[in-house]
Amino acid sequence: MKILFVIILLVNPIYLFAQDENDSYAERSILLRSMRIYFQGNILQSMVLSDSIGNHDYLLDNSFSAGFEITSEYKGLRNYGIGAMYQFPGSIVMAKGEIGIFPIYAFIDYPLSQTELFPIQLSIRFGYAFLLAKDGIEKVGNGIYHSLGFTMVISKNYQLKLMYAHNYGKIKIDSYEYSLRRENMSLSINFKL
Repeated sequence: MKILFVIILLVNPIYLFAQDENDSYAERSILLRSMRIYFQGNILQSMVLSDSIGNHDYLLDNSFSAGFEITSEYKGLRNYGIGAMYQFPGSIVMAKGEIGIFPIYAFIDYPLSQTELFPIQLSIRFGYAFLLAKDGIEKVGNGIYHSLGFTMVISKNYQLKLMYAHNYGKIKIDSYEYSLRRENMSLSINFKL
């Protein structure tokens, strides 16, 4: 994450010098014009641990996430790009430990309705998630992240997004290794300059 921040700080001034001098900083920066940040609440979280004996289902406490996306438009109709998110670890109900994720993904927002008031988009994300485990859980392997949902465009700068997400990986609890499948619903507010 630190490396990404340094790259952004080094590359962004190059774009600034190539822009018209009369615009504000945010209007001149291609990076800031194409970046949107979001905060989301993760609810209805569950986790399935699989081993040779069978599946074990657990519920996770609600948690929060923060992330950003670099967007681009195709003919003004579709948004696509890349993004990253940090999902704060959530406690496992009736078990010891906490688990969170840090996914890096590609996304597309495809318009379903073109009404002037609150257009709706189909949102798809696919990427790779790094597991964040602590308090008695040990990460063994990271895995795939994907989500599907809907975006309601409130204004030029704000969006409301409802997503259903899955991520996979491998963890170790005590001396037992499990394949992990984690799922949750999320409601986020996106802000774009």
